Amino acid sequence: MSRRVLITGVTGMLGRELALCLRRRGYTVYGAARRPLDRWQDGLEWLPIVCDLTDDADAARAVRLSRPELIFHLAAAQASATRSPSAHELLEVNVCGTLRLLNAAAEAAPGARLVIASTGAVYGPNAGPRQRWREEAPLWPASPYAASKAAMELAARSLGDSLGIELVVARLFNLIGISPRSDSAPAHFARQLAAMMAEGRPRPLATGNLDAVRDYLDSRDAARALALLGELEGPDPVYNICSGRGVRLQWVARQLWRLSGLPEPEAPAGTAAPGGAGRAGTAQAGAGRVGTAQAGAGRAGTAQAGPDRAGFAQAGAGRVAADRLVGDPRRLRAATGWAPEVSLTRSLERLLHYWRSQVAAGGSEEEDAP
Repeated sequence: MSRRVLITGVTGMLGRELALCLRRRGYTVYGAARRPLDRWQDGLEWLPIVCDLTDDADAARAVRLSRPELIFHLAAAQASATRSPSAHELLEVNVCGTLRLLNAAAEAAPGARLVIASTGAVYGPNAGPRQRWREEAPLWPASPYAASKAAMELAARSLGDSLGIELVVARLFNLIGISPRSDSAPAHFARQLAAMMAEGRPRPLATGNLDAVRDYLDSRDAARALALLGELEGPDPVYNICSGRGVRLQWVARQLWRLSGLPEPEAPAGTAAPGGAGRAGTAQAGAGRVGTAQAGAGRAGTAQAGPDRAGFAQAGAGRVAADRLVGDPRRLRAATGWAPEVSLTRSLERLLHYWRSQVAAGGSEEEDAP
């Protein structure tokens, strides 16, 4: 008989990839989400449970219905470039919601392992241009979202120990994947380029701090890493899930522009035209270069370090300080043999293809947060 697994936050970008990955590995997958499923119903391969983790009864019901041997807790209040949850929401969902799930598991699924998704942002920005965060590094979160995840880790570890629950924390760095709700920097670039391709009219990209450096990983590789942590015998308490390679946002923007096949936009009158083939997507726009956020874009003022805020610098604030967040995946590789299989270019190709299909179908660029 196949093992039973529960995934919270199953309708998110990573949740869907993990459900598909586990189904291929022979699991019976139950997926919990706060709202009934809509956009992800095509190709549905999990058994849905509506669950709001701010409600004790909902958390207990989800575990009771699924009776899992393994739980992947991905649900969270997410901070992003367009959404900043209140401190109350961050604590209620990310900390208290996790504790509700632990209590429910102890009651209805004793012996189940919990793999809890945290973030590489709990470390804060790297201390130097070559440093990569290892799991034993002290936590120094630089945003309320990252602080809530650090608090979640500490509270879950304490309660898990007292309840006798096996707990593994997965610190995920920046992921690239397909989701109608994603507003990561690469998704923001890809949405703009998809619209330009549909219109047949290139224009400068609205970006932010293109000097920011992030550790990108395809969501399918991340899902595979989580599955391996769920199956690992005698795991350590914490693992980084990352590529270990820092990539500048400027490279991401240029690569997406190259993949789009669009010509460079014409420089406005009185400004110098961009030079060289390597400068795709970096023409001047008005008084400032494309590498600065444009006023009114709804993405200004979010230049905090962390996976969910990469690449969106404050409009009109000038050049922001260097911003780098890169992890070290050696513990994960040594324990499981895992290594990334999807190149960054292939991830970006898939992302651009997805947003082209969304634009062609008339899909909205903005949706409610999960």
